[in-house]
Amino acid sequence: MKATAMTGKAKPRAARRGGRPRLESPKTHISLRLDAAIVATVKASGKGYTSRVEQVLREAIAAGVFASQETR
Repeated sequence: MKATAMTGKAKPRAARRGGRPRLESPKTHISLRLDAAIVATVKASGKGYTSRVEQVLREAIAAGVFASQETR
């Protein structure tokens, strides 16, 4: 809790407002090392490239590309 400038008292979290509403299922931040040529190609595809990468991964998962060795 942060202290307010006027009173010096902490303001309860529930009273704070503003910002973006919380998502029902927020995304997870990860770090991933990729070949520089792949990154350059993806970024060159323009604004919104992260959404397109996510869609390609979803399609690969649906096609079974990432299925475990036992289910292949």
